[in-house]
Amino acid sequence: MSATTFDVVVLGMNVVDVLTELPATITPDTKHAVDTILVQGGGPASTASCQIASLGWRTAFIGRHGDNTISRISEAEFERAGVATDLFLREDPDVQPAVAIVEVDPRKHQRTVFYTLHNYRKLTPGELPVDRLGAAPAAGSPSS
Repeated sequence: MSATTFDVVVLGMNVVDVLTELPATITPDTKHAVDTILVQGGGPASTASCQIASLGWRTAFIGRHGDNTISRISEAEFERAGVATDLFLREDPDVQPAVAIVEVDPRKHQRTVFYTLHNYRKLTPGELPVDRLGAAPAAGSPSS
């Protein structure tokens, strides 16, 4: 997808979430089976870009990806949602999205988030690929 075909370009925090529902009882220093462990894209900006794409807008996300498993998971999630990854900066193979482990307690209607920014690097204004953005209006109705 070329930059001129984007309706919306989003940038911000990109996260890979690992979610699980806590078992009814937990015994410290033991192993526990859980029904589901879900690995998915997360973070406010990346989630917003996926929602925008689901509404039919041609959407791209600007962020950093390296050559590692976390980056590949993130990229697959964007592609699954229809968000273009053409604008990712890929200059450092060790850079990756933030990672969050989310424990969901359905009985208490609570969640606890553990996260790391290890190897995550924010974009600076000078690094934005302005020349590749084209005319992304982000207003009006989605293109057909």
